Amino acid sequence: MNGYDKVEYVKVDKILDHPDVPNIRSEVTKADVKELMASILQSGIQNPLTCFVIDGKHYLVSGWRRRKAVQEILKDDPKHELSKGVPVLVKKYNAKTVLRDALYDNMVENIQRKDVNPLDQANRIKKLIDENIGKQEICAKIGKSITWLNDVLRVLEADEEVRKKIKSGEITMSDAKNIAKLPQKDQKQVAKGLAAARTSGNREATKKIKKSLDEATRVRSHSAPTKKEIKYQRNILFEVLRVMKQRKEDDNKVYYILEGCFNMLEWALGFRKDPDFTKYTKKYGIKIGDDGKLVTEEKAKKKKKSAKKTAKKKKK
Repeated sequence: MNGYDKVEYVKVDKILDHPDVPNIRSEVTKADVKELMASILQSGIQNPLTCFVIDGKHYLVSGWRRRKAVQEILKDDPKHELSKGVPVLVKKYNAKTVLRDALYDNMVENIQRKDVNPLDQANRIKKLIDENIGKQEICAKIGKSITWLNDVLRVLEADEEVRKKIKSGEITMSDAKNIAKLPQKDQKQVAKGLAAARTSGNREATKKIKKSLDEATRVRSHSAPTKKEIKYQRNILFEVLRVMKQRKEDDNKVYYILEGCFNMLEWALGFRKDPDFTKYTKKYGIKIGDDGKLVTEEKAKKKKKSAKKTAKKKKK
């Protein structure tokens, strides 16, 4: 992508939709269009529409509602000055990746707008991933974490009732992300209960359901990183260590800490053998149980008593 070209004025009926770059919004309400019509009639189009050009034809990247509002104005008044054209910023894209880049720009422009339905946002992220745009790239562009993105994608696989309630605005995306972590069989009931409590204005019931939901999903609140994500972090750390070593800066403590992190990432990726920490537990006299947790004297005594009781029962 090489930035914007100059602003052009294009007749609104010449601004087309490209099937591979659809509107992020699944619905555009009449109320939204009427509000925009009033604003445009009073102050004109404040922000130009954005387009890209293929074979001399203009295709929309952003500005569906503005285009619709202008179309409605021209229905009422075909001779309105807007019939001469509307301001358009023509985006310069690489010819080979034009559709992918236009789709990406449309997402970036709309993803954080409050008036875009959260489910539409989630579907657009899924479409970008289907176009082989990496999760790390998307997250960096919109300022979100991988955990946030994975939770959003999980909502798309949630029970249909959960998705309906998000679309209608009866539950928030934040609520839906938690509900989506529940077993599929429980999601519908929880979504209905929370939506009913919110709609009725029953704050106490809403608070109670949300608290129960938080408690039920707290253990699973962080999605495990994928092998691709671990490799991405490992590659970054490799370059940091390489530069630190070249510059020979007096920062040995940080270097060795980062080198240890690097080695653990390598282990997680299967590039290194499993680390053996047992030699250190023996050296410092630390007792570790089969679960990997510290065995205190109190725990050892309880375990011993439990073993004796079990032995007695067996004898009987």
